[in-house]
Amino acid sequence: MKQNSNFQHIIVVDKKYPFFQKYNDESYIISQDCRSVVTVSEQRMKYILNNPANKEIVVYKIDQGIIKGTQWKCDFGIYTQDDILFLIELKSPESEYYHALEQIINTIELLIKSCDVSVKKLNARVVTRKYPDILSAKERKLENRLIRDYKCNLQHGRVVFTESL
Repeated sequence: MKQNSNFQHIIVVDKKYPFFQKYNDESYIISQDCRSVVTVSEQRMKYILNNPANKEIVVYKIDQGIIKGTQWKCDFGIYTQDDILFLIELKSPESEYYHALEQIINTIELLIKSCDVSVKKLNARVVTRKYPDILSAKERKLENRLIRDYKCNLQHGRVVFTESL
């Protein structure tokens, strides 16, 4: 991770930033800065977070970064100076929406629940080639679990998902 030596970080190892306090190893932090647009991409899928107020943001590599091995996990995490965590899964085959939801739930269990780490707000984002026209009972059950059990704001997009802080 390259950093500007003149840059004064707002997000630091402190109880005010519990997720960063637990996860602050440079080996899995992609960036930590105040840029106006953050983009993560994989398998021709892209997630874009506009940051018009230029708040400090930490971008994490979760799959084979924070979480290594064969466990199911999402691709990226984005943590903001407002103690908001975005978990991002970029999934190319559209038939994999169910699997993407399972990966996000497992990531929450591994990074937050089992480590007793909290965040002010939790967001899950799934970017797929095509969102299913009709959700299966399993998909609906997983969506409901994310919302009910984890108080998670779940949204999905097709190929490129863009939103603003």
